[in-house]
Amino acid sequence: MTFRGFTLIEMLITVGIILVVAGLSIPFLFSYSVSGDVTTYANDIERTLRRAQLQSINGYTGMPWGVYFDEAQNKMVIFQGSEYVSRDPHYDQEITYSPALNVVPTFGAEIYFSVYSGTPSATGTVTVTSTEALFIKTIKINELGIIDAPN
Repeated sequence: MTFRGFTLIEMLITVGIILVVAGLSIPFLFSYSVSGDVTTYANDIERTLRRAQLQSINGYTGMPWGVYFDEAQNKMVIFQGSEYVSRDPHYDQEITYSPALNVVPTFGAEIYFSVYSGTPSATGTVTVTSTEALFIKTIKINELGIIDAPN
């Protein structure tokens, strides 16, 4: 008489191996998620800057359009006008982001684009990093108004 099946020791070893592999893979999954968040939001910033620039180039409302970065509230705002404080809030478009991300523009909190030409009021970069600074994406804006995210 022969019994077929697994012994308790074989089952415990198998479950132990599965738990070790799962435990080792969790940090990599978290890292991949944070990297994706940084990339996604950097792409959102690039699109937002281009949208404000295109609205200025097209002469939408005949006014310049800009982007304001509010680090305290983790958001950016597309606004109409050459200054955020004197804008018409009726046209504001808010985009929020995760507090796990740091967004740092080198040109200050706001930038706007000239009507019809689309030239920026300032040049510089916007850097998006995870709070641990493991992942970094940079968006560059030059004096011609070219918005580029090379990495």
